[in-house]
Amino acid sequence: MRGVTATAGPPIARRRPGAATAAAARSRQRAPAINAAAAADAPPIAGGGARATTKWALTTPPQRVRDYELDMFGVVNNGAYAHFFQDARHLALEQLTGTSVAAFLEGGTLMALSELVVRYRAPLRSGDSYVCRVGVERVGGARVTLAQQVVRVVVGAAAAGAAAAGAGAGVAGAAAGPGEGEGQGIDGGEEEVLAAEGTATVVFLDRRYRPARMPAEARRAFEEALVPPPQ
Repeated sequence: MRGVTATAGPPIARRRPGAATAAAARSRQRAPAINAAAAADAPPIAGGGARATTKWALTTPPQRVRDYELDMFGVVNNGAYAHFFQDARHLALEQLTGTSVAAFLEGGTLMALSELVVRYRAPLRSGDSYVCRVGVERVGGARVTLAQQVVRVVVGAAAAGAAAAGAGAGVAGAAAGPGEGEGQGIDGGEEEVLAAEGTATVVFLDRRYRPARMPAEARRAFEEALVPPPQ
């Protein structure tokens, strides 16, 4: 049997224990740190869409809860809030752009809801009055994200009675902080209770139901309704 001659290869580099960990640590240090809170408040990157905190572009006239909107427990069913939000969005769209949803459709621009997030804060009952609020939170090329609220409004003597009954009795939402629970009414003489809040993302579509850039006049109107982000 013929012998095989082994040739010496290049020496194998041996790392000291812990060298890989130290190298990884140095790599992480070189990477730019991202603060999620700061990134959320930073001015938008060009072409990345505009973002802002909420101001209300629309507050609907007061409406009353209808009996058929109640569930078996005597409060407004959770699914009814989606209808409240939709009606308010359509009103806000027309008020901001001067064009109704039907007119957009006739012009070849369709819209779809890609996401709806609802947080329920306090119940609405038969006969309660409420208003809906809509604000523009983010504007992109084909999408707009709207902040929305449903607020129960207690008017006049009923408001005074509710405030007296709630004093020291732990009115629902009283400890929730600003923006939640009870608060000053829209006319100063009314009490408000936040019933539900959330966000809705609307996508503009072409006739083939594919995402399409929103009309320039609509984008301009939405951007004008934004609050400038904190500096």
